[in-house]
Amino acid sequence: MSAKSVAGLLLGAVMCAPVAAGYFNPALVQGIGSAQANPAFLAGPDRPGFACRILDAGVGFDNNSFTAGQFNRYSGAWLDDAVKTDILTSIPGAGLRLAAKGGASAVEFGWANLAAWLRTELHGRVTVPRELFELALEGNQLDRQYRVTQAEAIGFAFARAGLGVATALGANFAVGAGISYLYGLGCAELTSARAGLLTTAGEISADGRVGYRTAAGGSGWALNAGIAGWHDDWRFGLAAREIGSGITWNREVTEAAYSFDLEPGNAFAIRAERHFSHELASSPGARFVTRLPLRFELSLGRSFASWFSAGLVGGPRLRVADQPGAKTAALSPSGWDVRGVVEFLPLDWLPVSCHLGYDSETGGGVGGAIGLLLGRFFFAPRAEYRGLDPADTRDGLLFTGRGFDIGLSVSYEDRRRRAAPEELHIYYGGD
Repeated sequence: MSAKSVAGLLLGAVMCAPVAAGYFNPALVQGIGSAQANPAFLAGPDRPGFACRILDAGVGFDNNSFTAGQFNRYSGAWLDDAVKTDILTSIPGAGLRLAAKGGASAVEFGWANLAAWLRTELHGRVTVPRELFELALEGNQLDRQYRVTQAEAIGFAFARAGLGVATALGANFAVGAGISYLYGLGCAELTSARAGLLTTAGEISADGRVGYRTAAGGSGWALNAGIAGWHDDWRFGLAAREIGSGITWNREVTEAAYSFDLEPGNAFAIRAERHFSHELASSPGARFVTRLPLRFELSLGRSFASWFSAGLVGGPRLRVADQPGAKTAALSPSGWDVRGVVEFLPLDWLPVSCHLGYDSETGGGVGGAIGLLLGRFFFAPRAEYRGLDPADTRDGLLFTGRGFDIGLSVSYEDRRRRAAPEELHIYYGGD
């Protein structure tokens, strides 16, 4: 399924499909639900009063090579030549990429056009070179020079404490911003990796070096800013997220490297003459920065009835990287995504949402959420299945996904909606 056809389906869903009014729909959610996405909606009409998010936790995983069906078929199975070929064909030339994330909120509050939050987040990604899989599955071929020069691995955790505020500009527009202080909890990153292996009929040789660094703490800041507008039952917004310094790791920084060398020789000579040498060296390191990806997001939504709504959300992502000797960071495209959402209320206490999306990195995705309203308490489990590949239906469309995201939210909200947009008033003393 092409990106163009998916976008057409999503637009059709927005223009003619029904959805509920803003429990899950990111194009219509206001109040605390929008605080870190587009804070301008903190001042929008029909926002709830006081709100407290007691729990919001989630985990996600993605890979760029293997579907759920392949994992089911090959786990514990005998790897014959056909299976090995299928595995190697699935891995792109750039290697197997794995990405994981997790997060949980300690506390989130919203009142009027203000919001505050405290969250912890964990991010990790690994890229394994394709050559390593070839070596493991096909064996060490004579006279072939195996050489790995590129690999990636990073994992870091941080806490995010922030405050958001918005103000209406007349009756149909609002602007808002949210600032977060980022407190780094820990980071481990691969800085370099190279390895080589050569086997001939008479001897074997190998060498390699892996460099990495770790840090026990750091700090930084991030800014989210947005504008929002509304007319009758329509809502639109434009937001920029994760503008800022990233996290500067400067506490207990350590740089280390492990190197090894196997001098050419046959198996007997290597064992008898000690041809193998290795070394692990470490030292205090200099501070370094982990940048968060910059994201721009455009949203468009409409409430068709009190129990029906729809929305379309998407935008580009930019990779932010420091340049040696430069005062400013370099920006480069890292992908884009779009998602169409429909939401409805079959019962007053049971909001239901489903969405269809496309990501330029992971492919198509489908997901949904279901809520339970008990008085002013709101329970909402959610799930998303990503990386769908309709071209590979050997195990059925349900098993073509390459990633998932699951989560649970529990909140307390005063659902008595405010009918007018909120202006920010600042009072000061005086005679």
